[in-house]
Amino acid sequence: MKAALLVLCACATGGDGTPLPENPARLRVLTYNMNFGVAGDRAGVDAIASAAPDIAVLQETNDEWERAIRCR
Repeated sequence: MKAALLVLCACATGGDGTPLPENPARLRVLTYNMNFGVAGDRAGVDAIASAAPDIAVLQETNDEWERAIRCR
C-alpha cells in the first residue's frame, strides 16, 4: 500500500515577499478519526457537518459511516 502525504502551509507573504490580501481565499480542511467501532454515531456525523469543511480526511471509515455521512 502506498501512502500519500498532504502538507498545507500558511505564509504571511506572497512568494515574492509582498503581503497577502486582507481577505485571501480560504480552504477549510478537517481530519477526523471516525472509529469504526461506533459506525454511524450521530455525534461524529454532526461534528463533520458543523465544521463545514471543504475537504474532509477521514480515518477508520466503513460502509456504515459512509451511509450515515451521505444521509446527513
